[in-house]
Amino acid sequence: MALFAHLDENNRVIGKIKIEDSRLIFDGSENESLCANWIAEFTGKDNNWKQFKKDGSIRKNTAVIGCYYDPIRDAFINDQPFASWTLDESTCCWVPPIERPEGFYAWDESAYQSDNTKGWIEK
Repeated sequence: MALFAHLDENNRVIGKIKIEDSRLIFDGSENESLCANWIAEFTGKDNNWKQFKKDGSIRKNTAVIGCYYDPIRDAFINDQPFASWTLDESTCCWVPPIERPEGFYAWDESAYQSDNTKGWIEK
């Protein structure tokens, strides 16, 4: 099954659809844009659809409702979870400023802001 994300005017994911892989084939080869046109016609929604794969092999990350599609990076990117986290350009995933230790930990932004050698709290 092929997966497509429906984007709003701000490139936010507002919906998703699964279609048969055969719908991607036009004149013997895959064509995402023609498939997106078909989806728009089939659903009656505007033609702002982008293909993705759950494993991130297309557009780096799976599309989730509310995430952003960055046309420059050609990637789906979640919102920045904390002010101190930075975007890894190669994966388009947010990375904490301190490596996560083994085990069950949660990020505490206020702990990091008061002492930038801390941030992970054990759960």
